[in-house]
Amino acid sequence: MTDCQDWLTELTHAADRILNEDLAALQRMPELARLDRYESITRDEEALRWEFTKECNGFLTSSEEDRLRGELRLARLLLAASFYAEGEVPESIADDFIEPELQAVVDFDRFKRFDTLDESQLEARIQRLDGEVTELLETYADSTVANIDALLENPDVQQDVIDRLLDRYEERRERVRQAIFLYAETHGLDTLGGDLALDDVEQPAEPGGRSTDATGGAGAAALAADASDQSADSTGKSPTDTRPAATAADSDTVTAATARLFELDYLGRFETSMQEADLIHLPDGSFSVPDDYWAGRCSRRNERDRMADLLDTNGGDVAAHPVNPTARYAITDSKYFGLTSETRMVIEATVYSHLTQHASEGVDATPAGVDDLVAIVGETVDEAADRAAPSLLGIASPTGWTDRVISHVQDDDLSRTHYGPHVSVCLIDLQRGDLIYDSTDSVVSENADLFERAVQADAVADCVDTLRAQYLEGLGRETLLLTAATEETGYDRHVVRQAFSRLEADDEGEVFSIDEDGVAFEFR
Repeated sequence: MTDCQDWLTELTHAADRILNEDLAALQRMPELARLDRYESITRDEEALRWEFTKECNGFLTSSEEDRLRGELRLARLLLAASFYAEGEVPESIADDFIEPELQAVVDFDRFKRFDTLDESQLEARIQRLDGEVTELLETYADSTVANIDALLENPDVQQDVIDRLLDRYEERRERVRQAIFLYAETHGLDTLGGDLALDDVEQPAEPGGRSTDATGGAGAAALAADASDQSADSTGKSPTDTRPAATAADSDTVTAATARLFELDYLGRFETSMQEADLIHLPDGSFSVPDDYWAGRCSRRNERDRMADLLDTNGGDVAAHPVNPTARYAITDSKYFGLTSETRMVIEATVYSHLTQHASEGVDATPAGVDDLVAIVGETVDEAADRAAPSLLGIASPTGWTDRVISHVQDDDLSRTHYGPHVSVCLIDLQRGDLIYDSTDSVVSENADLFERAVQADAVADCVDTLRAQYLEGLGRETLLLTAATEETGYDRHVVRQAFSRLEADDEGEVFSIDEDGVAFEFR
């Protein structure tokens, strides 16, 4: 086995060296040297696939072998992209990768600047509208948000290459997303160009003269919360909590581009939850998820064609609009000696936006209603009845849900049985991070964590208690800046921001924005 390890180290050495370089460093290498490295890694990949797996059978698991092969291909892709960025890929390697794969590397490489900035440096640059950071965020808004999803859905893209590419840059993508959310919280999305702009949407002033325009008022604070909550710690609500959900207001307005961000962010988190799940609860017991189980058992679909048709009439770029994506996972059993399979359970997550409204107006402030819910669930009911297997459906709304929907889902006489014996539903309010479902339905209640966004509810709850005790009951301060609360309490700014939202929901005050000082909370 030692010989196999030495051989494996030799086969991956050249690729590892390339994977440690960025495009600028690769472009400084002479063209012939790059081509030589490319051919060497190609030979290494072939040796890994054929000679190594034969001579060292069992040394690598199938998933380890797939990952290493993906790393070798990714190294070749980086070398090819170094030529592509210069304008032309040499003919000898031009057919190995398609343009979207090459462009993805170039797009990701633009944001390497974020790797060198710690959180305080990034925040300082955003607060002073640093030109370089703003330009990078605008580039991200213009291209990468849409390109990543389009890349995943392109059937001609090599899956193992994309898996490794996304692994490699996931941390950077998260930092870019956090920068966008921080920018929105600080300046408002309308000051950021590209697809994330507010398209000059006017919002009325609140009583008392406090501006609600996107640059300085409560509307900006709420819009910033829409964005920042995606990357922040957000609170979940008890399934039996009867607090009213989203009600149509300036504060719940979601732009088309923000709805698109919600889709990418939430579906990505859901799929991560599914891939990392060790146990799924079925009506008749539990299912332990084997390694690599979901390969061939998961799929995606969306309404991109419908949105494109709507935009043909109204004008606009489909890449900057929501497309109502769905991710589907199926638990199956083999039958008849593996010749066919039987579905035991289907788990789906859908992000639902009002596409017609977004296509015509570019914004939406209407919570999803009963008609929306029934339309979505109806298709699932029909499918579940045909296969006589349970379905667990999570439906996430960027604009929240009406009070009537919440009652419809949680009412003992209507909830689960209203959709037939095989369908369980969990609703997700993407602005607030709330999960809404029938707590007596074990299928959804025992699997609800699959639909949660990244939540640190305990930290937020503790922060709420601290703010009440320290400021409301203690110092008696009427207005508290987010920056001051973060510094004085020691909680992360996103935890404090979510605590502000919790206090506002409990009618203990109001979140708003002060010019130059940022987000603040006014106690009642």
